[in-house]
Amino acid sequence: MSAFLGEENLGDLAKHELEAAREDPRASRDRGAMIADLWDAVEAAERGRTFAIMGLHELAKAVENAERRLGVSVDDSNLTDRDKREIQASWARAEIAKAEISNDHPQQNAQALISLNSALDAMVEEWVASLREIEARWHSEQMFEKAAKEVEGIEGFFTPEWSSPALTDT
Repeated sequence: MSAFLGEENLGDLAKHELEAAREDPRASRDRGAMIADLWDAVEAAERGRTFAIMGLHELAKAVENAERRLGVSVDDSNLTDRDKREIQASWARAEIAKAEISNDHPQQNAQALISLNSALDAMVEEWVASLREIEARWHSEQMFEKAAKEVEGIEGFFTPEWSSPALTDT
């Protein structure tokens, strides 16, 4: 490999993107990392959108690539029927790509928007579940405190892990 190629020559952003593409950081996290998961999902959506747009620009050169691969030119008079069909199919793909590019990539933007919407939905689901858990813990603490005030010696009735101070420590 050439001396100028390789990971050691990447910038910080490119290294970060490459690492995230190799292993999604969301997969190794436990529940509760909803904000970090959202940001990683936003990055993934943009990465996917960017690579799709880059692919469109490569696909826009499909005719030239087919000519080079086949070793022919569209202007050749001795093209085989197979070469003509392949070049025609390449032309169709290139035209679709060019139309997407000239319209500012509506399909790629729509897919990114769907990804972002899904990521936001997942964050809200996790957030609501976390809030319910916090609320349930708060209510149980309130009940234990009320019971401790109403019944003398209640703290000795419960095991240490179920007493009110233990609940507030977690």
